Amino acid sequence: MASNKSCQNPCSCGCSTTYIPQQECCSPSEYNPISVSTCPTVQGGSGGPSNATGGNNSVSLNVSGGCCCTPQINQCSSQECCCKDGMKSVLLYLQSLALDALSTNNTSEEINLLSIFGNIANGTNDFNALVSTTSNDDVVNSYFTNDLVYINSQAISLCAISYIKFSVGTTDADALSLQVKLKREFDNYLPGCNCGCSCSCDCNGGIADYLFNKRFISGANVTITLDNVFSFSGNLTSGYSLTNYSIIGNIVALNSCFVIIRNTNTPNTTTNDFFAISLCNISKIV
Repeated sequence: MASNKSCQNPCSCGCSTTYIPQQECCSPSEYNPISVSTCPTVQGGSGGPSNATGGNNSVSLNVSGGCCCTPQINQCSSQECCCKDGMKSVLLYLQSLALDALSTNNTSEEINLLSIFGNIANGTNDFNALVSTTSNDDVVNSYFTNDLVYINSQAISLCAISYIKFSVGTTDADALSLQVKLKREFDNYLPGCNCGCSCSCDCNGGIADYLFNKRFISGANVTITLDNVFSFSGNLTSGYSLTNYSIIGNIVALNSCFVIIRNTNTPNTTTNDFFAISLCNISKIV
């Protein structure tokens, strides 16, 4: 998938979504605004198209503004609008970290927990996860298609993922190192820019804008309640209860598809656990 970083250059249309070109939104210093069709030296201003003639030559100057990349209204079908590209990018990145740890034999960088959740949130020892592993080798050996991830002998639909819980190493220093890496890799959201999600959902842009503003106005600590994700307790024979599931933590990275937070007060986790949460599955932010 394309990175949100391309949004930082308004003259670049490198995102994977469909874009509408907008003229005159880049300053001349950001691009070469003058194109000349023949060789003679011609001086021209930036006021618009001009023509100059001399001898038998005809010279045409085109002077125009740069091109911004403005996303069109959601282009993917409703069946695909699930922020799946974002979840895939997180898993691919974690796989790259697992490969690095394997090749360098550095246990402090190994993925020691990876749990993928759907609509039932984590219970004791992540029992309710769609798939959970504590093996770095499982992460290394996972593989992907456009629609699923195959890990630990299980194929998981990318569209079914609500959030991913993960950690590396065993110490606070390992977690801090991971936090820095995640921020460097994924913390690139710009308000109003939806680059990076070729398939998203109707509301992810608004959720991202709110998280962006909240982060810089009132701090990075948030409580995120997930949409259609429930915590299960009890059992079907003797009775059970379902409650809305919330994750509490500090924002580490934010882009158009997901937010990554580091846990501060979520049951059955440690402060070294990280959550990559699909923006399409957020119902409330406090």
